[in-house]
Amino acid sequence: MQIHLIALLVCLPSFYSCQQDPLSVQSLTANLGQSADKNMEDEDEPDPAATLNVIFKSADIGETWQDISAGMPNGMFIEGLTFQNNTIFASTGKGLYHMRTNVSKPTWEKEFFLYGPIYALVSNPKGMLACTYDSGLFQNLIGTDIWKVLSNNLKDKSIRTAMLTVENTLLVGTDHGIYKSVNGGNSWKTVYEGGMILNFVEADGALIAGGEKGVLRSTDGGETWVTSLFENIMSKNTGRLDDQLFTIQGTVDIEKPNPGGITNRLRVSKDGGKNWQRLENNLFPIQDQYDMDESLAEAKDLFDMAQVGKYLFCSFDTGIYRTADQGKTWQLVFNAKGMSFRMYVSGNVIYAIPSGGC
Repeated sequence: MQIHLIALLVCLPSFYSCQQDPLSVQSLTANLGQSADKNMEDEDEPDPAATLNVIFKSADIGETWQDISAGMPNGMFIEGLTFQNNTIFASTGKGLYHMRTNVSKPTWEKEFFLYGPIYALVSNPKGMLACTYDSGLFQNLIGTDIWKVLSNNLKDKSIRTAMLTVENTLLVGTDHGIYKSVNGGNSWKTVYEGGMILNFVEADGALIAGGEKGVLRSTDGGETWVTSLFENIMSKNTGRLDDQLFTIQGTVDIEKPNPGGITNRLRVSKDGGKNWQRLENNLFPIQDQYDMDESLAEAKDLFDMAQVGKYLFCSFDTGIYRTADQGKTWQLVFNAKGMSFRMYVSGNVIYAIPSGGC
C-alpha cells in the first residue's frame, strides 16, 4: 500500500512514558510458582457492569465502537494491549489483565501471578514477555500462570520494550540503551548506549529501534546499531503499516518545540529503514480545523496509526479518522474532541485505548 499522507506536524498529546517519573513498581513474582500477595495491592474493586471507557473495540472497520472495559477496576489506566491464543492481554498500572474472546460474555480478569505496574507486553510463541520499569523482564511459561524472570543478570531494569527476533535473539530497550541475550536471558550484553529506546520492529532482514536518538538500524542481529534517522528529535512511536515502516517523531518536551515551531513529524520508509521520507505537506483530514503554518509553536495532529486491510486509521486529538483511498478523503469514525488514542489490530478487529493527558 503506497501511503501518500497527511500534513503532519505531529503532536503526541501525552507521550506519558517519556514525561512521567519512573514507575514505583512493586516486586513482581521472582520465583517460579510464587503467588501475588494481595495485601501489597491497593486497588478499587472491579465493577462487572461498569462502562469505564478505557478500552474500545470495532469489529466493522471503524463504523461502530463498543466499550469493552467490563471487569476493569475503576480509575484504571491501560498501558497497552497484545493478543495471543483467543485472548486479549492488557498491561496496566495495577497488573496484568486478560479477556477471552471465544466466550459468550467476555470480561476482564486479573492474572494474580504477575502484579504491579506492567509497562508493556510482547506476544511471543515461546511465552509472552512482560516489561516492567524497575523489576525487570518476565516470560510466561506456556500453559501456566507462572512467570519466569529473564533479567536477573541485566544491569538496567528500566525496561521500556522487548523483542524476540526471528533468530531467537532477545532484545530489551531501556532508558539507557539496548541489551541483547542469545541464551534466553541467562546473560546480557550491552549493544547500544545512547539513550531511551521505546520500540522495536523487525523488517526486511533488519532490526529497527525507535527512541531518544531517532531511529536506529541493525543488520547483524542486534550486535551493532547505526543511526538511520535523526533530526535532533525523538522517535516516539515506531511501527509497521503493511509494507512500510513509520515513525512519529517529536520533542521530549512538547512545551519546547524545535526551531520553526515543529513539535512532531511523520516519516515513512519503504526499504526496511534505510531511507525515510518526510510526509507533512500532502493531505490532512481536518484542514478546516487547523492552521498548518509551520511557524505555529503549538501544532496538534497525529498520535498513532494503524491499518486494517485497505483502511488506514489515524488518531488525532479530535478522535480517530479513516481513509480507504490512501489519504485522499477521510472520515471521522470516533469523535472524541480533546482525546487521542493508541490503536491495536488483531485480524480485522481494531482496538483503541485513550492516551494519557498532557
